[in-house]
Amino acid sequence: MAMKRKRLGEMLIEESLVTEQQVEEALTVKRSTEKLGDALLRLGHLTEQQLLEALHHQLKIPIIQLYNYPVDVAVTKLISKDLAQRHTLVPVYREGNRLFIAMADPMDLIAIDDLRMQTGLSIDVGIATRDEIRRTILKYYDIDSSLRELLESDDMMESDQSRDVVTREDAPIIRLVNQILENAIAQRASDIHMDPQETSMTIRIRIDGELRTENNYPKQIQSILTTRIKVMSELDITESRLPQDGRIKYVFNGLPYDFRVSTLPTVYGEKVVIRILDSSNSNISISKIGFSSRNESQFREMLKRPNGIILITGPTGSGKSSTLYAALNELNDESRNIITVEDPVEYQVDGINQVQVNAKIGLTFASGLRSILRQDPNVVMVGEIRDIETAEISIRASLTGHLVLSTLHTNSAVSSITRLIDMGVEPFLVAASVSGLIAQR
Repeated sequence: MAMKRKRLGEMLIEESLVTEQQVEEALTVKRSTEKLGDALLRLGHLTEQQLLEALHHQLKIPIIQLYNYPVDVAVTKLISKDLAQRHTLVPVYREGNRLFIAMADPMDLIAIDDLRMQTGLSIDVGIATRDEIRRTILKYYDIDSSLRELLESDDMMESDQSRDVVTREDAPIIRLVNQILENAIAQRASDIHMDPQETSMTIRIRIDGELRTENNYPKQIQSILTTRIKVMSELDITESRLPQDGRIKYVFNGLPYDFRVSTLPTVYGEKVVIRILDSSNSNISISKIGFSSRNESQFREMLKRPNGIILITGPTGSGKSSTLYAALNELNDESRNIITVEDPVEYQVDGINQVQVNAKIGLTFASGLRSILRQDPNVVMVGEIRDIETAEISIRASLTGHLVLSTLHTNSAVSSITRLIDMGVEPFLVAASVSGLIAQR
């Protein structure tokens, strides 16, 4: 593929993305093996998206969004994982004797020559972000190799998939499950769905509220995969007829993550859903949520009120919990007694008293809330208003000098009013107590 040999710095200056001084600074401070574009990104002089668009405009190279691009699995066998990682590239598809690849640096002519020599094919190039390429390498190289190793191992001969099979240190199922979890984290997914089908098992992840299919696995690994997840979350591996809930603590790239695990018996086996909770979100501030400056100011004003109820609405995975915890962090100081009742406790925060709902022993949102109000709270957070009893107690608490934060499942902020009334709350109580409504996506 013919390319104009124009220097990257010249192109970026032409596009008015950087100044000559910034290019000179980057050239001065860049490391010996570091490229100019990487140095400019590290110094914060431009974003990766700006760099991609500049290369796209100047070199007429297409931008590839790998997260929704159908990569041909067969072409990944043409390029070694080592070469893909070394040059930050991934093959996408092949047409005849032409191979189309996505690269972070399409001006790396040495990498293109390496590919041409290794594959014997002509190379066409697209641009993608480094993060997307790394995730794609993890998905198509690491996970696929672990799956092949698992299918060829003696572990698949175990009919009952015993605990020993899924806890042995060298067990390929351990690597496969870890790579599924890490792939979802790397893509900033909120949930992982493991859906049993008649002849396969589908792995889907939810990103920005939308579910995307990641892989379809052979039906024969369904049992061992489910067993490994159950062992990690300390569930009963012998019980497959009843739903179960558990939790996994996991560290990835030095950061702690909590996985909330739920199993559900279906006609084709147990469906597993894993909610990913980034523990670092427990310290999130309101300024990091993504509010516009006007909405952020309004939200902070709501939180300054000594009483009233603030409701946050939105679909699953929209970030309601993150907004609630950002509000709690704003309010969390020694002058306030803050108590929460949650199902489950998603993030543990110092200085806040958090209560875990346990319906089996009668500790529901309503009963927990009644007890909380006898603990002299200033701020109460109710994980979710699910019924009239919880709604009425929350509203009466807000009318008696407490600031109450909670979530509600509605389609918009305005419909929260009608939802409360439909649940049986008197309209005059809603008018007197509700001090703020937020809808988010």
